[in-house]
Amino acid sequence: MKIAIVHYTSWPVIGGVESVIRQHAQLMVRHGHEVAILCGEGGAFDKQIQTLVLRELNSQEPLVQAAQEEAYNGRPGPAYFRLLETLQRQLRPLFTIFDRFVVHNMFTMPFNLAGTQAASPNRAEKQSRGPMTWPPQIRTTKSRLIGRSILSASGSLE
Repeated sequence: MKIAIVHYTSWPVIGGVESVIRQHAQLMVRHGHEVAILCGEGGAFDKQIQTLVLRELNSQEPLVQAAQEEAYNGRPGPAYFRLLETLQRQLRPLFTIFDRFVVHNMFTMPFNLAGTQAASPNRAEKQSRGPMTWPPQIRTTKSRLIGRSILSASGSLE
């Protein structure tokens, strides 16, 4: 299965989510999946895991900050829609390449609302071959299940 893990940042940025997605990606690869990390800031950490940096996912980018300011003021404007269009253009072809998306915290931590909108399940499911999943963290007591399964949004195993 081709799996994309999406977050604002990835390794070598140090944080809880960055460590979790790194471990999940390595575990999934070990179980035979093809995994890529899509992030706004980060770098390669494993030869078997491609890291695609989309600067427009990084909450520290000036365009993202301008878009956030517009959204937080209740009036998404030119910066917001320029960012949204850019992210949609970047993500659209990826929705057809990957079987599953695991989007970490972008729906619960609104640091880039245009990024959240561009990665939303409704947008992605129309163009991807499989459902999009977005648990804040994949949790299972039996790590061997991760190699064969992906958690759905409800937390059940598919």
